[in-house]
Amino acid sequence: MKQIDPTPQNFSARTRRSLALRRPMKHFLTNQLVPSRALCCPILAAIVSLTILSASRTNAAGVFSYSLTTQNDPVAPGHVLEYDATVTNLTAGTQSVRLDFTVPEYTTYGGAVAGTARAYDFGTVAPGASETARLLFNVLASGPTPPHGASITLYPLDVARGASVSRTVVVK
Repeated sequence: MKQIDPTPQNFSARTRRSLALRRPMKHFLTNQLVPSRALCCPILAAIVSLTILSASRTNAAGVFSYSLTTQNDPVAPGHVLEYDATVTNLTAGTQSVRLDFTVPEYTTYGGAVAGTARAYDFGTVAPGASETARLLFNVLASGPTPPHGASITLYPLDVARGASVSRTVVVK
């Protein structure tokens, strides 16, 4: 068995010899790892992209606050049901917002019947400002009139941000 001299003057000679012996193995491993590295970069890029995308979606809901109120609760058939949809820009920049909704059962909206998709576009809202839309629905008085105690619910949705709010009114 060969003895290794532990003195410092022989250390550099041992290290050079050891590196010379390992060099072919180093190139072999580098060549074998290249496909793994090439695969690793797109995977890491995808992970980073998904992380940024999910962070922006999570933070997007904090761009606006939403409220939906009414003063017509309960409402009677043949009367107008007014919903007030308010959006408040919580950012330091101007933002655009639009609320999509479906005309609720037992109502019409600007001539559109129940089940029709509609939207209200607020346009741009200044930083820190609030805008309110008056959404006027006619409660049916003939045809399929709402029974006493029926519920009329509006579900406006900010599709761009995945945020929604709702409000239910009872028919009396």
